[in-house]
Amino acid sequence: MDDQPETVVGRINPGDFFGERSLLLGEPRSASIVPVIDSTVAEIPREAMIQLMRKRPELASYLGEVLTEHQAKSAAELDSHRRAVEQPHSIFDHLVGRIRAFLSED
Repeated sequence: MDDQPETVVGRINPGDFFGERSLLLGEPRSASIVPVIDSTVAEIPREAMIQLMRKRPELASYLGEVLTEHQAKSAAELDSHRRAVEQPHSIFDHLVGRIRAFLSED
């Protein structure tokens, strides 16, 4: 099991979906979804999506927009988390430097 701490990058609300990158692009999953309440989840098989895309090819544009939005949101959440984790160290380093400078003999 991975020893890295979990990072919450968002919440899924009723009616939302996830796993679209794997379904639409064949990419391996990049996150895990953990329900915090009782949930019902429906899986859309690749074959069903192929048939749907044949009937409604315009869905590719909509799904491309959704992928772009989800990717931007996830990137922003991860960046925010990274800054929150790194910031205390930066503040610490800054303050230690100021203490040393202030208390050093000239």
